[in-house]
Amino acid sequence: MPDRGKPELLGKVVGMGRFPCTPDFAKAMACGVVTLATQTPFAEKKDLLPDSLLLIAGGAPGQG
Repeated sequence: MPDRGKPELLGKVVGMGRFPCTPDFAKAMACGVVTLATQTPFAEKKDLLPDSLLLIAGGAPGQG
C-alpha cells in the first residue's frame, strides 16, 4: 500500500499537538489511549510468522 499523503497527515496531526510521541512513560498517565510500537522479527520471512523467542525469554523469571 503506497504511503501517499501519510507523511503529510502525520506531520499535520503532530504539529497540532494531537499525536505526541515521547519515551516518557510518566506522560501516559494523562492519556486516554497509549500505543506502543515494537519491532517484531519473523521466524521465516516468507511465512510472516512472528519470532517471539526474545519476548518469551524477557518474561522468564530472572530475565528482567
